[in-house]
Amino acid sequence: MTEVIPLRLGTVNAYLLRGEDGSVLVDAGGPGAEARLESGLRQAGVQPAQLRLLLLTHGHFDHAGAAAYFQRLGVPVALHSADAGAMRPMTGKGLMGKLLLAVSGKLGDNSGLPAAVKLESLQSLETYGVEAAIVPLPGHTAGSVGVLLPDGALIAGDTFMNFVRPGPAHIAEDFAQMLASIDTLRGRGVTQVYPGHGKPFAPAF
Repeated sequence: MTEVIPLRLGTVNAYLLRGEDGSVLVDAGGPGAEARLESGLRQAGVQPAQLRLLLLTHGHFDHAGAAAYFQRLGVPVALHSADAGAMRPMTGKGLMGKLLLAVSGKLGDNSGLPAAVKLESLQSLETYGVEAAIVPLPGHTAGSVGVLLPDGALIAGDTFMNFVRPGPAHIAEDFAQMLASIDTLRGRGVTQVYPGHGKPFAPAF
Protein backbone atom coordinates (compact mmCIF):
# COMPACT_ATOMS: atom_id res chain seq x y z
CA MET A 1 0.00 0.00 0.00
CA THR A 2 1.19 3.52 -0.80
CA GLU A 3 1.02 6.25 1.82
CA VAL A 4 0.50 9.92 0.85
CA ILE A 5 2.37 12.34 3.12
CA PRO A 6 1.73 16.06 2.41
CA LEU A 7 4.73 18.37 2.73
CA ARG A 8 3.58 21.97 3.24
CA LEU A 9 5.87 24.54 1.62
CA GLY A 10 4.06 27.78 2.37
CA THR A 11 1.26 28.10 -0.17
CA VAL A 12 2.59 25.21 -2.27
CA ASN A 13 2.27 21.50 -1.57
CA ALA A 14 4.65 18.68 -2.31
CA TYR A 15 3.74 15.06 -1.57
CA LEU A 16 5.82 12.11 -0.46
CA LEU A 17 4.54 8.77 -1.75
CA ARG A 18 5.92 6.06 0.51
CA GLY A 19 5.53 2.56 -0.83
CA GLU A 20 6.65 -0.85 0.36
CA ASP A 21 9.65 -0.84 -1.97
CA GLY A 22 10.61 2.83 -2.18
CA SER A 23 9.58 6.46 -1.93
CA VAL A 24 8.78 9.04 -4.61
CA LEU A 25 8.54 12.80 -4.08
CA VAL A 26 5.89 14.57 -6.16
CA ASP A 27 6.89 18.21 -6.79
CA ALA A 28 9.68 20.15 -5.13
CA GLY A 29 8.38 23.59 -4.22
CA GLY A 30 9.95 26.86 -5.27
CA PRO A 31 13.56 28.05 -5.15
CA GLY A 32 14.76 27.97 -1.55
CA ALA A 33 12.42 25.16 -0.46
CA GLU A 34 15.29 22.69 -0.05
CA ALA A 35 15.62 22.98 3.76
CA ARG A 36 11.90 22.54 4.40
CA LEU A 37 11.73 19.59 2.03
CA GLU A 38 14.75 18.00 3.66
CA SER A 39 13.21 18.44 7.12
CA GLY A 40 9.82 17.07 6.03
CA LEU A 41 11.34 14.04 4.37
CA ARG A 42 13.48 13.20 7.39
CA GLN A 43 10.49 13.55 9.71
CA ALA A 44 8.77 10.98 7.49
CA GLY A 45 11.77 8.67 7.86
CA VAL A 46 13.19 9.21 4.38
CA GLN A 47 16.61 10.65 3.66
CA PRO A 48 16.51 12.93 0.57
CA ALA A 49 19.15 10.90 -1.27
CA GLN A 50 17.10 7.72 -0.68
CA LEU A 51 14.26 8.92 -2.90
CA ARG A 52 13.78 6.68 -5.91
CA LEU A 53 12.36 9.52 -8.03
CA LEU A 54 11.32 13.17 -8.01
CA LEU A 55 8.23 13.52 -10.19
CA LEU A 56 7.32 17.06 -11.30
CA THR A 57 3.65 17.46 -12.13
CA HIS A 58 4.48 20.46 -14.33
CA GLY A 59 7.20 22.97 -15.10
CA HIS A 60 6.31 26.04 -13.03
CA PHE A 61 8.97 27.50 -10.73
CA ASP A 62 6.86 27.08 -7.57
CA HIS A 63 6.72 23.31 -8.10
CA ALA A 64 10.06 22.65 -9.78
CA GLY A 65 12.30 25.31 -8.26
CA ALA A 66 14.21 22.95 -5.96
CA ALA A 67 14.51 20.10 -8.48
CA ALA A 68 18.19 20.70 -9.17
CA TYR A 69 18.97 20.07 -5.48
CA PHE A 70 17.64 16.52 -5.71
CA GLN A 71 19.37 15.90 -8.99
CA ARG A 72 22.67 16.85 -7.34
CA LEU A 73 21.93 14.17 -4.74
CA GLY A 74 21.58 11.62 -7.52
CA VAL A 75 17.77 11.40 -7.45
CA PRO A 76 16.30 10.92 -10.95
CA VAL A 77 13.91 13.71 -11.98
CA ALA A 78 10.85 13.02 -14.13
CA LEU A 79 9.07 15.68 -16.17
CA HIS A 80 6.90 15.57 -19.27
CA SER A 81 8.94 16.65 -22.29
CA ALA A 82 6.24 19.20 -23.20
CA ASP A 83 7.31 21.14 -20.09
CA ALA A 84 11.04 20.49 -20.34
CA GLY A 85 13.55 23.26 -20.98
CA ALA A 86 13.16 26.65 -19.32
CA MET A 87 10.66 27.19 -16.51
CA ARG A 88 7.26 27.84 -18.04
CA PRO A 89 5.69 31.25 -17.38
CA MET A 90 2.41 31.30 -15.48
CA THR A 91 -0.42 32.47 -17.69
CA GLY A 92 -4.10 33.14 -17.05
CA LYS A 93 -6.96 35.49 -17.74
CA GLY A 94 -7.36 39.15 -16.86
CA LEU A 95 -5.35 41.16 -14.35
CA MET A 96 -4.41 38.10 -12.28
CA GLY A 97 -3.00 36.41 -15.35
CA LYS A 98 -0.84 39.44 -16.17
CA LEU A 99 0.40 39.64 -12.57
CA LEU A 100 1.33 35.98 -12.46
CA LEU A 101 3.11 36.24 -15.78
CA ALA A 102 5.22 39.12 -14.47
CA VAL A 103 5.99 37.40 -11.15
CA SER A 104 6.89 34.07 -12.72
CA GLY A 105 9.15 35.80 -15.20
CA LYS A 106 11.09 37.48 -12.39
CA LEU A 107 11.23 34.57 -9.94
CA GLY A 108 11.53 31.65 -12.29
CA ASP A 109 14.92 30.06 -12.85
CA ASN A 110 15.43 30.19 -16.60
CA SER A 111 18.54 28.05 -16.53
CA GLY A 112 16.40 25.06 -17.45
CA LEU A 113 14.60 22.16 -15.82
CA PRO A 114 16.57 19.01 -15.10
CA ALA A 115 14.72 15.91 -16.27
CA ALA A 116 16.40 12.53 -16.57
CA VAL A 117 13.11 10.62 -17.04
CA LYS A 118 10.42 11.51 -19.55
CA LEU A 119 7.05 11.21 -17.85
CA GLU A 120 5.26 10.32 -21.04
CA SER A 121 7.32 7.11 -21.14
CA LEU A 122 5.94 6.04 -17.73
CA GLN A 123 2.55 4.45 -17.16
CA SER A 124 3.11 3.73 -13.48
CA LEU A 125 5.58 4.26 -10.65
CA GLU A 126 5.99 0.58 -9.84
CA THR A 127 9.57 0.69 -11.14
CA TYR A 128 10.30 3.15 -8.33
CA GLY A 129 8.66 1.14 -5.56
CA VAL A 130 5.29 2.90 -5.50
CA GLU A 131 1.95 1.49 -6.64
CA ALA A 132 0.47 4.40 -8.61
CA ALA A 133 -0.48 5.33 -12.17
CA ILE A 134 0.58 8.41 -14.17
CA VAL A 135 -2.41 10.38 -15.46
CA PRO A 136 -1.93 12.92 -18.30
CA LEU A 137 -3.70 16.19 -17.40
CA PRO A 138 -2.63 18.78 -20.01
CA GLY A 139 -4.10 22.26 -19.82
CA HIS A 140 -2.61 24.05 -16.82
CA THR A 141 0.59 23.49 -18.77
CA ALA A 142 1.07 21.39 -21.89
CA GLY A 143 2.87 18.68 -19.92
CA SER A 144 0.81 18.62 -16.70
CA VAL A 145 0.27 15.19 -15.15
CA GLY A 146 -1.28 13.70 -12.05
CA VAL A 147 -0.63 10.56 -10.01
CA LEU A 148 -3.53 8.21 -9.22
CA LEU A 149 -3.25 5.69 -6.39
CA PRO A 150 -5.23 2.43 -6.16
CA ASP A 151 -7.30 3.78 -3.24
CA GLY A 152 -8.54 6.69 -5.39
CA ALA A 153 -6.17 9.39 -4.11
CA LEU A 154 -5.13 11.76 -6.90
CA ILE A 155 -2.05 13.98 -6.67
CA ALA A 156 -3.29 16.61 -9.10
CA GLY A 157 -0.56 19.22 -9.41
CA ASP A 158 -2.20 22.51 -10.38
CA THR A 159 -5.05 21.06 -12.40
CA PHE A 160 -7.04 21.71 -9.21
CA MET A 161 -6.56 24.32 -6.48
CA ASN A 162 -8.26 24.83 -3.13
CA PHE A 163 -7.55 28.34 -1.87
CA VAL A 164 -11.08 29.50 -0.97
CA ARG A 165 -13.01 26.53 -2.35
CA PRO A 166 -11.93 23.53 -4.43
CA GLY A 167 -12.14 23.67 -8.20
CA PRO A 168 -10.17 23.84 -11.43
CA ALA A 169 -7.04 25.98 -11.41
CA HIS A 170 -7.51 29.73 -11.84
CA ILE A 171 -4.64 29.90 -14.30
CA ALA A 172 -3.90 27.74 -17.31
CA GLU A 173 -2.17 27.81 -20.66
CA ASP A 174 -5.30 26.26 -22.18
CA PHE A 175 -8.47 26.39 -20.04
CA ALA A 176 -10.54 24.28 -22.46
CA GLN A 177 -7.91 21.56 -22.52
CA MET A 178 -7.63 21.61 -18.72
CA LEU A 179 -11.40 21.13 -18.34
CA ALA A 180 -11.26 18.32 -20.89
CA SER A 181 -8.51 16.67 -18.83
CA ILE A 182 -10.69 16.91 -15.73
CA ASP A 183 -13.50 15.19 -17.66
CA THR A 184 -11.18 12.23 -18.27
CA LEU A 185 -11.06 11.65 -14.51
CA ARG A 186 -14.77 10.83 -14.32
CA GLY A 187 -15.31 7.15 -13.70
CA ARG A 188 -11.72 6.54 -12.61
CA GLY A 189 -12.64 6.15 -8.96
CA VAL A 190 -11.05 9.34 -7.66
CA THR A 191 -12.04 9.68 -4.00
CA GLN A 192 -9.64 12.37 -2.77
CA VAL A 193 -7.81 15.15 -4.60
CA TYR A 194 -4.48 16.41 -3.30
CA PRO A 195 -3.98 19.79 -5.04
CA GLY A 196 -0.78 21.74 -5.58
CA HIS A 197 -2.25 24.59 -3.53
CA GLY A 198 -4.66 24.25 -0.61
CA LYS A 199 -6.10 21.37 1.37
CA PRO A 200 -7.19 17.95 0.04
CA PHE A 201 -10.84 17.59 -0.90
CA ALA A 202 -13.36 15.06 -2.14
CA PRO A 203 -14.19 15.71 -5.81
CA ALA A 204 -17.70 16.52 -6.99
CA PHE A 205 -17.54 14.29 -10.09
